[in-house]
Amino acid sequence: MSRRPATDAPRAPGSRRARRARRARGFTLLECEVAVLIFSLIVVGLAKLNADHDRLLAKVEDWTAGDPIYYVVRSDDPMQRLAGVPAVLSVDPPPAPGPPPAPGNLTVTVVSLELVLDPPSASALAHVEEP
Repeated sequence: MSRRPATDAPRAPGSRRARRARRARGFTLLECEVAVLIFSLIVVGLAKLNADHDRLLAKVEDWTAGDPIYYVVRSDDPMQRLAGVPAVLSVDPPPAPGPPPAPGNLTVTVVSLELVLDPPSASALAHVEEP
């Protein structure tokens, strides 16, 4: 019956087990350098992602906070209105309207409508008739 040596038993310095045990105790310098390199690449990638996110967030905040209120303003010139010149967008509010039209129903027909997002604009052509 053979007895196994206890794990705490000292080994001979030149034995195969002793060499293997010495090697298995830690990491080599090369393994540590590769691990640090991979970790630093991950950190740099996350930092770039964070910087891109901050830049995009600043653009969105500027876009939402800085836009003025737009008003649709028609031309005051009756000839331009008769010719069908479209209304324009303005950041200034339009002047107060004149007196209301004579009592009765008006027939309003929207002939065309064009909406553009960049730059923000809207154009509508309407035909107004009195009965």
